[in-house]
Amino acid sequence: MSIEKSPNDSRDYHYFELPNKMKCLVISDPDTDMAAASVDVNVGSQSDPKSTQGLAHFLEHMLFLGTEKYPVENYYSSFLSENAGSDNAYTGTEDTNFHFKVSVDKLEQALEIFAQFFIGPLFTKDAVDRELKAVDSEHSKNLKNDMWRLWQLSRNFALEWHSFNHFATGNMETLNKPDIYDQVREFYNTKYSSNIMGIVLYGKENIQTLENWVRQSFTAVVDKNLVPEVDMRMPYDETVSGILVKVVPVQDVKHIRFFWSWPPTIIHYKSKPGNYIAHLIGHEGKNSLLSFLKAEGLAQELSASGTGQQYSNLSILVVNVELTDKGLENYERVIEITHAYIAMLKEKGVQEWIYEEIKALAQADFNFKSKSDPLSYCEYLSWRLHRYPHEKIISGSDLIEEFNPDLLRSFIDLLTPQNLQVYLISKKFDESQMQTERWYGTKYSVEKFSSDLQTKMTNFQVSHPKFVLDLPVRNDFIPTVFDVLPLSDKPLPLRILDNEKNTVWHKQDDTFKVDKVCSQLMIYCNDAGFQDSPYFYLLAKIWRKIFWDKFREENYLAEQGGLKLSLHLEHYGLKLSLSGYSQKYDKFFETVLERLATVVIDNDDKELFQSHWTHINDSLNNHFLSAPTNQAMKLCIDLMLLKGHFSELDQLKALQNVTFEDLLWFHSKWLKTVRFEWFVMGNFSQERTISMVESCTRVFEQAKNCCYIRKDDYPRLQVIEIPKTPFETSVSSLVYPVYLLDQTNNNSISVSLWQLDAETLKSQAILSVLDTFIKEPCYDTLRTKEQLGYIVSSFIRKLRGVLHFNIIVQSSVAAPFFLTNRISNFINEIRKELKEISDEKFNTNRESTIKSLTKKDMSIFEQYRRFILEVDSGAYLFGRREDIEAELRKVTKEEFQRCFEELFFDGARRLDVEVICEGMRESQESVTKNREVIKTPSQFKRRVRSLPQVYIRD
Repeated sequence: MSIEKSPNDSRDYHYFELPNKMKCLVISDPDTDMAAASVDVNVGSQSDPKSTQGLAHFLEHMLFLGTEKYPVENYYSSFLSENAGSDNAYTGTEDTNFHFKVSVDKLEQALEIFAQFFIGPLFTKDAVDRELKAVDSEHSKNLKNDMWRLWQLSRNFALEWHSFNHFATGNMETLNKPDIYDQVREFYNTKYSSNIMGIVLYGKENIQTLENWVRQSFTAVVDKNLVPEVDMRMPYDETVSGILVKVVPVQDVKHIRFFWSWPPTIIHYKSKPGNYIAHLIGHEGKNSLLSFLKAEGLAQELSASGTGQQYSNLSILVVNVELTDKGLENYERVIEITHAYIAMLKEKGVQEWIYEEIKALAQADFNFKSKSDPLSYCEYLSWRLHRYPHEKIISGSDLIEEFNPDLLRSFIDLLTPQNLQVYLISKKFDESQMQTERWYGTKYSVEKFSSDLQTKMTNFQVSHPKFVLDLPVRNDFIPTVFDVLPLSDKPLPLRILDNEKNTVWHKQDDTFKVDKVCSQLMIYCNDAGFQDSPYFYLLAKIWRKIFWDKFREENYLAEQGGLKLSLHLEHYGLKLSLSGYSQKYDKFFETVLERLATVVIDNDDKELFQSHWTHINDSLNNHFLSAPTNQAMKLCIDLMLLKGHFSELDQLKALQNVTFEDLLWFHSKWLKTVRFEWFVMGNFSQERTISMVESCTRVFEQAKNCCYIRKDDYPRLQVIEIPKTPFETSVSSLVYPVYLLDQTNNNSISVSLWQLDAETLKSQAILSVLDTFIKEPCYDTLRTKEQLGYIVSSFIRKLRGVLHFNIIVQSSVAAPFFLTNRISNFINEIRKELKEISDEKFNTNRESTIKSLTKKDMSIFEQYRRFILEVDSGAYLFGRREDIEAELRKVTKEEFQRCFEELFFDGARRLDVEVICEGMRESQESVTKNREVIKTPSQFKRRVRSLPQVYIRD
């Protein structure tokens, strides 16, 4: 039976099994310039012995560190890096997945190297000792992540004897055992077998060739005739449900999470009961649960997912409500209203028309499904090899085929208090009387639902003068016409209108043949000087949130009909992005502009203002409790950018002076002086684009009576110039040290940043080759060999048109000054290698860079993202990809070497940001030699020069 695929999918698929019972899917795509593969092993952390939790995850790490045929530890990753590739893996509850991508001409060789993971892994004792530290660092990285903490807590509340009640990551406590070397080998030898493996291979070759390569490389994997180790008993029952768990998070958030356990839904993939139920509970339109909660001032946001956690023995419906302060104080009312909504669903019964709406949009999305990156596509499909009939590998998780009201009703009937765990999350709880979760240190308490709460869940009193809990209204946004225009003969965007009101860029689809439109509208505006002051910027931010609240119900229906709108506040003004089907696209965009121009904010919105003020205040404070990596990268931005950028600290100070009366004044001034810049591409003609622009402009003008900005009045946004190091060295001399406010976080980070010049095509080309050359040895040296930390990376970052090279290392074992010195040492060592680089190795790195930077767009959305970067930057170099390729082919080894010296040594412009945890304070403060310390960003900016603005919008 052939594999069911989208009518828009021109790729060829072939499923087969090897003699060793390994499931195989090969995908032939003659148009691709990247190849990929993924092997999914149907064994995961649920198979760990209780005495050595994290063993499956540890094995995943070990398989990357050399094989009998290719014993050099980084041979695999080096080969991929030199051929525009990359690799990764993850360990899930029931699966372990390994995947890579590589340039198409190297697929056969990469596949053969990859196959050795499953034929002859090396398992050296030295690597075992080092990789234990890597796993421990990975766990350490997640210790202060609320998502990981809550997920572990929910696993701990599974039945104690069940394998789901388990610590999956592992750390030194669970893995550092005298016999760990023998255990990991034993796990591999007894749990990994070809008959529970599946591979997906993606290449440009024909089906027969790809199949031959799989047979050549993977037939030697041993079939041990294993059965997947899954305990098919439910991990939750009434003895561990009907509970309220109060949780103290790391960040200052207020959530209530409903956690219903279901029998597995994946076996019902044709009916998808989880989709139907989550669609209704998570609805944000008229009559919805969220609208009612918002009407009572209890909630900020609500989400529901019935498909996110699917296992062979379990599915989970998760409903998460982000609470207001009032909602937290009255959390039992939130529980009561939620159960009233569920009771309404049970009373109204299963509705076929709602099911048909969901089904229709799922079918449309499948019919016009875009290609995705080959790596993620292989990873996505390989997991499905174990769970769907082979003819449904692609369509099984997308299409909704059978309306089964009895089945749907049976799952709705399981939404009972007896089958529920409620997690109430807030920092306001008293920790002193709470328990401490073993693996992450989360403070929590647990109690059975009180009799009063159980009464509210079954005998609810819910009424409101303006809002009701009911089924959603019918959705008129669901498209019915999907006509596709002829392909254009113009490969690049064109400016089709430029006057005092609008600049319009347009590109009709010339490649993908799908009924999809992507666009962006930038409304330039500096009313009230919000680009110059964090105070006015925050008023604009609150205004945007209130508008979004008032437009939410209408927008949600459009979103459910395939029209996805986003609205962001930028330092130039408001940015609107809209993507979706073409039929109702322009009419909806006109509605959005009309609502923007006519939104009413008055005294009735005071409670809404206060809710958003509190939410922004909490979010700004939470930045200082976020991951050290996030804080460090943001600190780099705070130091580098001039005008139009405000740090979290500046915003937090300014927010304390923002009042509701200020907002009313701001609303009266906002969006009075504007200019529109449009970028529209996809299944939309020039004529229709001009018509949409003119109608949108007209409705906005009529409602707002606005004036227009001249292009010359756009703000000039610049970057500081990092002072040159006064001597030839790679050692850091300018450092910005910051201590973490969260004194319980044991991770520190160092970011080393080198500034080049304003980008040119030539400088971008040379620096990209340098990035390719450095990336893999940087990771191998600092992460794999020196074991400084789990997060190690090097990359190029462009800030307002100025190029910067970055190396970051996060560590729980070393102080940042030591990390900074190790980065410097690495640069010194790589300098030696670079000075002696052969022509062959240079050419290999250059070709790898060319392949990475010039790969084809896989979808209209990928192409749109590439072009919109040119609009956002003001560069408008829509042919950059082709121009970069031409420059790359001209780069010489001597230019490459000279760029390295100028960037890192000859008066290098280097800046280091060090974020220090409390445990490293003493060692960090003992180091002052040859280090000029930046005290504050504002003090630093006052004494340095700025670089000229790179791009001034024309």
